[in-house]
Amino acid sequence: MSRYITVDDITFVDASGKNVKMKDRREIEQSELKLTLSILADDDLDEIASRPSVFGSNGEILTYRLFDQNVIEIVEGDFELTRNTIKVPV
Repeated sequence: MSRYITVDDITFVDASGKNVKMKDRREIEQSELKLTLSILADDDLDEIASRPSVFGSNGEILTYRLFDQNVIEIVEGDFELTRNTIKVPV
């Protein structure tokens, strides 16, 4: 199930006069933590998500959960994993 299924659609008129329909903002829920991992600056969220200790095989489809849980640190770091740790949700 898509995490956007419960998010309302909004419609606006763009600069060319066309009606554009898109999803409204989604609230980012902070989950209970499973663990905190040590990471390197060149680690990739998809690779981290697929680790057995995180989400396991095919875990890259849950990468958004890592981003959501660490959104403030990631945005403040200009979308680089500049921290030495990443929080992993349950």
